[in-house]
Amino acid sequence: MWGVTMARIRTIKPEFWTSEQIVDCSPTARLLFIGMWNFSDDNGVHPASCKRLKMEVFPADRFEESDVEAMVAELMAAGLIEHYTKDGAGYWAVTGWSKHQKIDRPTFKHPAPDRAVNSPNSTTTRRDLAETSTTPHPRNGMEGKGKEEDSHASSGKPAEALSAGKPSASKGKSGETLATFLECCKAEGAKPIAADDPVFAYAQKVGLTEQMVALAWVAFKAAFLAGSKRQKDWRAHFRNAVRGNWYHLWYISPEEGSVAMLTTAGHQAMRAANADQQQEAA
Repeated sequence: MWGVTMARIRTIKPEFWTSEQIVDCSPTARLLFIGMWNFSDDNGVHPASCKRLKMEVFPADRFEESDVEAMVAELMAAGLIEHYTKDGAGYWAVTGWSKHQKIDRPTFKHPAPDRAVNSPNSTTTRRDLAETSTTPHPRNGMEGKGKEEDSHASSGKPAEALSAGKPSASKGKSGETLATFLECCKAEGAKPIAADDPVFAYAQKVGLTEQMVALAWVAFKAAFLAGSKRQKDWRAHFRNAVRGNWYHLWYISPEEGSVAMLTTAGHQAMRAANADQQQEAA
């Protein structure tokens, strides 16, 4: 068990309720976010356990653990929290924590992330504009020049768009939108996600296929299509999406040596892609 965790008094500013990041989330996800503050340590870090978070914030409500997972995915997609791992354990960090919470004599129960996501100068992320497609279907998602092509997920071939690229030089101190990032990649002849990007080393380590990563990329673009916020490193943000399985496209059995398998959502995305391929080929 986790032992007794004392909830902490936290501050909610009036502008919380009209924040674009907040209003893009469902009411229950907003409430979960506030509840997470109470049970995070003084660095804004909470163990990445939906079961634990459910018992802390919604102990008497008829939410399933999967409901909490969906709320957490909303918060991550809006850039309100970020997932990271330390010594094999997963954690969620509230982005921009020190901007909104002033702690006297702070105590840190959990290891902090490597990069300073809680720095007063950190840039939070949320949904943003993607390049062309609005459908979360597996195409050649890590696109570069020209029109987006279909993914080879169903054929078993690696996505061609996972070729080498270079960082965009267009972003300023406040970052850039995903649309701008993709446009700059196209102009520079670079791929948004290079073949040697660390996301693939991670995927191989945990048993994900390149096609699963391609599916995640298309879902990632679709999730950020409608927004206008900026991010300094979209590649790093996408790696977080894969590590956190934000879109619930796969699952991995706890059995030793098991490989990742597509979930119902993953199979739906794959079937939709196949249908698109057949329609375009007709």
